[in-house]
Amino acid sequence: MNITRLHDATTANFTNVSYILDDLRFLWQHHDSHSPSVLNIGISTGLEPLILRNCGYNLTTVDVVPSNNPDILLDIRKLSLISGEQYDISILSHVAEHIEYSAFPTLLADLSSLSKYTILYLPVAGKHYSFRIHSERPFFSLDLVVDISNPFRYPSDTTPRFCDGQHFWEIGPFCIPLRKLRRQISKSHRILKEYRNLDWIPSYNFVLKRL
Repeated sequence: MNITRLHDATTANFTNVSYILDDLRFLWQHHDSHSPSVLNIGISTGLEPLILRNCGYNLTTVDVVPSNNPDILLDIRKLSLISGEQYDISILSHVAEHIEYSAFPTLLADLSSLSKYTILYLPVAGKHYSFRIHSERPFFSLDLVVDISNPFRYPSDTTPRFCDGQHFWEIGPFCIPLRKLRRQISKSHRILKEYRNLDWIPSYNFVLKRL
């Protein structure tokens, strides 16, 4: 791993990894026999594999960028090439949106053949505003997130139009609605958990189990 890339890690990256750790514990809390084998797809700054390995997870990394020094150099559209391998958990944190949505069903099918569980984090389209009120005495908690997206910006299989030309698609009423995404996911996986990351509101998170 290229350690110098860790200097690019932001507060959002650390927040995201903390949620990944929470979801890993959620999945593996009743499996004390061994440390789970984890397939980390997309290395980004290198923070995820660094922290997960230091937490004792048996980690294999996949990335398409040679300079990221992944264990497996591979485009995620070609995960079927390693379908003979088996992992307990796959992690795709803000990776799937970098390929066209038409390839997403095949990606899900490949993931179901690779691992029993999948942690899938995806971006929400538009600008986001968060309102949070918390009180301990008396206990009161209110979290409200408002998303404002461009109704004239829609996904394309040929041109990434979101996140400054980095994403082919994102979650949103004018992009890929949640109900459509859930229907697609349910063809290959059961949704064990889904939630908005209230500490990093551009992220919508799924924890899946293959059918």
